[in-house]
Amino acid sequence: MTISHRPVDSSLNPAWRDAAVHLISGVKWNDRLPISAAEKAIAQVTNTTGYAMRQLAPDSGVYYNEANPWEPDWQWAFWGPNYPRILSIKQKYDPDNLLWCHHCVGSESFVQQNNGSLCPVF
Repeated sequence: MTISHRPVDSSLNPAWRDAAVHLISGVKWNDRLPISAAEKAIAQVTNTTGYAMRQLAPDSGVYYNEANPWEPDWQWAFWGPNYPRILSIKQKYDPDNLLWCHHCVGSESFVQQNNGSLCPVF
C-alpha cells in the first residue's frame, strides 16, 4: 500500500500500490514420491487455490519473485495493464529477442523445449 497520491510510472502491476493485503499460498510434496504427486500438488495450488484467489480479487496481481511458474494469466498477474506498453519497449530495444527468461516480457514468443532450446511461436 502506498501513502503517495501521486501517480507512479512503473512496470509494476498497479495492484501492488493499492493492495491492503499480501497473501501467499504454497504447496509442498515429498521428493521421494512419484512425479505425479508433484504434478497433483502443482495443479492444486494453480487451479484450486490460485483460481479462488483470482476470483476473490480479479484485478490483483502477483509478485514476480514469489510467483507460480504455472500462473495461467501471467502477463496480467505480473504487470497488469502495463504489459502492452512494456512489451512495446521490449520490442523496440530488443527486437532480436536476445534477452529471454520464463514469463519475462515477450517470452510468449517462444516455447522452451525440454533440452532448454527456444523455438519461436508462429
